[in-house]
Formats: sequence, structure tokens, C-alpha cells
Amino acid sequence: MSLADTQRLIARLATDIELHKEFIANPAGVGADYGVQAEEARALAQETAVLLEPFARSLIGKRLNEARKLLPRTRAALGGRFDSLFRAFAPTNAPQGVKKHVQDSTAFAEYLEVKLQAEDKALVWIGSLARFEACWLTANSRPCLMIRRFHSLRFEATQTAPRWTFALWLRAPRRASALHYRFSIR
Repeated sequence: MSLADTQRLIARLATDIELHKEFIANPAGVGADYGVQAEEARALAQETAVLLEPFARSLIGKRLNEARKLLPRTRAALGGRFDSLFRAFAPTNAPQGVKKHVQDSTAFAEYLEVKLQAEDKALVWIGSLARFEACWLTANSRPCLMIRRFHSLRFEATQTAPRWTFALWLRAPRRASALHYRFSIR
């Protein structure tokens, strides 16, 4: 067993609450999946049972705060459900790299679009809104020309009729932010 294997397991345990629970229940089995010997895995399970769960919750809380900032309209549309939906999503995604908060929020928007469409057809507009904000984040994070079509896109819950909307984002390589145009068909 190597130090790298142990560090990889600890990093994963710190970000995935479900894996952490499974590890506490079966340290040898989960440890073996990561190349950690059974004896060391059991010792690690005793240490992490107390230390990692609060740490994992705080990491998810930090990710949630970033998602709130990056998806403000979606957060407003979902109200109190935003936090609980993000906490359900968080263990399924482990963003990597420099722009991990943008990646995380974009993946959350994709999750919301699928989840809300399956849950309630009346909430489809919130999924479209989340995808719209995700496209905005993507456009502002790299040079691009992006055209997207949205059905039932609304910016307020009080808007009665769903509309087909076409949005265009253009960001040149040295430009600070993307240009944005939106066209709605009634």
C-alpha cells in the first residue's frame, strides 16, 4: 500500500458522504478498492468516523454557497428546495480543476433539468432556467460561440405562457465577459 492510495481514499471520503458511510460499515472492502490494506483501513475508519463527516459537510456547504452565487435565478425560483436538491446532488459529483465551482454549478443545473422534468411538468421552466444560467457560466469561462434553444424558459414564476427562446453567447479570447443575445418566440 502506498501513501498516494491512502491520500486518494481520504480525499474521496472527505467529499463523498455515502462512500464515507459505506467505509465506516466495511473499511476492509472499501479500502481494498482503493489499494489500502485491511488493517490500515480499519484504523483509518476509526479516525475518520469522528473527523471526516463534519469536514465533508463543510465542503458541501462551501460548494452550496458557490452554487447559490452562480445560479441566482434558479435559487430564487426554487426557494428553499435549492439547498436540499443541491445536498442530494453533491455526493454524485466531484468537480476537479481550477474552475471547479463553475463545473459543479453547471453539473447541478443539468441534474436539476432532468430531476425537475421527471418530478413535475410544472417545474420544467426551472430546469430550463438552470440550463440557461449554466450556459451563461460556460460562456463566461472560456472563449466560445454558443447558440442554445430553450423551451418553457421563464425568468419569473408569474410569467404565464411558456416561450421558445433562443440565446446566443459570444466571447472572444481576450474579452472579459461574453456578449449575450436572447430571442423569444410567443
